[in-house]
Amino acid sequence: MRHNRMAMAAVVALGAVSLSGCGDSNYEAEKKLWHANYALQKARQAEEKLSPAQLDALLIDFKEIILKYPAWERAVDVYFTVAMLYELKGETERAHRTYQKIIELYPAAADYCALALKRRAILYEQNNQWSEAESAYRDIRTKYPLTRAGLEVPTYLLGRAVIARQEENARTLFAEAVVFYQNIIDRHKEISPDAAIFALQLAADCYVGTSQLDAAVVFLQEQAKKYAATVIEAGAWFKLALLFRDYYKKPAEAERYFQTVVERFPNQPLAQVAARELEKLKKGL
Repeated sequence: MRHNRMAMAAVVALGAVSLSGCGDSNYEAEKKLWHANYALQKARQAEEKLSPAQLDALLIDFKEIILKYPAWERAVDVYFTVAMLYELKGETERAHRTYQKIIELYPAAADYCALALKRRAILYEQNNQWSEAESAYRDIRTKYPLTRAGLEVPTYLLGRAVIARQEENARTLFAEAVVFYQNIIDRHKEISPDAAIFALQLAADCYVGTSQLDAAVVFLQEQAKKYAATVIEAGAWFKLALLFRDYYKKPAEAERYFQTVVERFPNQPLAQVAARELEKLKKGL
């Protein structure tokens, strides 16, 4: 049920994307997409759960766009909507095939491919096909490591093992996750700094999620020292501030780390976020 609600939210989110780039060659496609999205939004607002007849009508509208404008730059978004409508209709195999088609048609669109594969993994989980789900998750991590979905996989698998109290598996997954994230940090800190910072934060989350809070602090301090004067140092201080604020409940320490980010990295986007969080702390929020 939770995954179905997530699918519905994702369908609505895709449908809410504003129209852009309405050149002459794309105008008809944009117009048809607008009407299809409007029908989706209207049906969604009127009913908590769409009926099979409503889903069929929506599928006809969105599939027509794909058939008429297969080379359109936004066709991949339409494919996603079609796949999610199949999910809502309970037609799992058709959803799988549509997500796989996205992967085959848009191999260079890593973020889209990773999300499509993630939806396939979720569908496998829903059907208690854990070996297939695990294989899909590992494919995401291997094939699309710098995407958000790819970076989140090790943390997700570890969290699942912890919840299931699979201690030996959790230890193995923790070790794999830390190595994976450290490699991302080491190799991509300059060419993909956002991915490297996210990897840093997720690595710390792996420590926290396995009840190793003090070890998370040590890890972050070591990364800050190792990559002094880089975005990784800024990310480490920022994450330390969050840990001291949210877990240790030491606002003074959190303020100190946020202040470090603001003062030492004023031109980094994280400094703006740190400044806002610092202001909240000072106001006692």
